[in-house]
Amino acid sequence: MIGFGFLRLFCSAALLFLAYPSEARDLRADHPLIGTWQVNVASLNCSEVYQFRQDGSSLVTSGDEVSESSFIVSERASAKGFFKLDDTVIKNNRKPDCAGNVTPIGHKATNFILIHRSGEQFFMCSKENTDACFGPFFRVRGEGV
Repeated sequence: MIGFGFLRLFCSAALLFLAYPSEARDLRADHPLIGTWQVNVASLNCSEVYQFRQDGSSLVTSGDEVSESSFIVSERASAKGFFKLDDTVIKNNRKPDCAGNVTPIGHKATNFILIHRSGEQFFMCSKENTDACFGPFFRVRGEGV
């Protein structure tokens, strides 16, 4: 017979899984977004580092905040040259980011990534145009990256 405590723990874990499903999926090894990128936010005297992994997870540091996300990105750029990026925060350390905000767990965002033909920088845009973009992000290369 299963005890009430075990059943309660199992149900809690199942609800957590349902609340924050893993939407990530493996990307092809040569996807241009995979890697570590840094953007400097001069107006806030701060920088952010984004690490996009092939397994569809990411690690972002912004100010004192460290967060992990599950993401889906289009395999190929659209006719306009943008990759669609859907991101869901699954974990963070609850400390403030560069802007002084704490990103809530479960936060979902859709952005459009415009990668320079060199593959060494990109802009993150709120729509599939360059009217409202953040960046540039620069690829970080070297030891430990």
